[in-house]
Amino acid sequence: MRKWVLVAAAVVIVLVVLAVPTRSQEGARIGAMFDVSVLTKKLDSVTLAVKELQKQNDELKKTVELGNATLEIIAAGVGVIRTPIRWEYKFFRSSEKLANSLGDEGWEIVTIYKENWFVFRRPLPPKKQGAGEVE
Repeated sequence: MRKWVLVAAAVVIVLVVLAVPTRSQEGARIGAMFDVSVLTKKLDSVTLAVKELQKQNDELKKTVELGNATLEIIAAGVGVIRTPIRWEYKFFRSSEKLANSLGDEGWEIVTIYKENWFVFRRPLPPKKQGAGEVE
């Protein structure tokens, strides 16, 4: 029992000491209160820095996405450029009716030779690489 009385007395003494303001802290209680304005200012500056980094990260993501899209377009274009177009040709003594029907089938006039010979062409489908074929 005596032990509990001593513990209770010690607690009361600590509470009294904490409740008494000191001159150095101008009314602040020791251990009970402290100035948080410095911490608040630092937290605000950290929050602003994090927001700025998030903004920069979002801009960087957009730039990377745009760059990837550009590379895909360039890669697609390079593939088209590297693939040679193979043509099929036909030579006819032509009339307007025949030229129109060939045009409907995808043929185009390349040139007219000696006033009545018409040269038509249309692209062939790309060669499929089979066993033994090298492009």
